[in-house]
Amino acid sequence: MLRNIKAVAVGRRSERLPIGVLDRARAVLAPGDLTLSEAVARKPSTCGDASWRVAVLGCLWRGEAMADLRRPLGMETVLTYSAGVPV
Repeated sequence: MLRNIKAVAVGRRSERLPIGVLDRARAVLAPGDLTLSEAVARKPSTCGDASWRVAVLGCLWRGEAMADLRRPLGMETVLTYSAGVPV
């Protein structure tokens, strides 16, 4: 679990991302459950790989998306959007 928390902590500095990237990540996660792999694959063409990963992990860090961190975090980890969670 600690390894997962350290991995997700990459997203704690999401304010350093280019404007709009975090909002786009929220929009990708909002429709429903998807895997981390699917979220990464939906990266906008105007966004860099590293920024997109930080944005997706930032949603997890902030509680806007949920995942079972008791299991090893991987590309098949299911992310669930947490509607109504304050930003």
